[in-house]
Amino acid sequence: MPKEGEDVTIDSILKVILDVDTPVLGRLDINGKLYFSDESDIHLQANKIYVRAGELHIGNETHPY
Repeated sequence: MPKEGEDVTIDSILKVILDVDTPVLGRLDINGKLYFSDESDIHLQANKIYVRAGELHIGNETHPY
């Protein structure tokens, strides 16, 4: 788990399921795939979020964000 203020990169080969709240991140670069768990309310906090060559998935058709 990253610490508050840290920069995080999700590499292109990774598929990450976020199922816990994060501390406030410095920067989040998404080059792979980031999914939010549908099991509970999850909070992602970052000063900057870049979806570069990746994907960010929150919710679904029946339960959109």
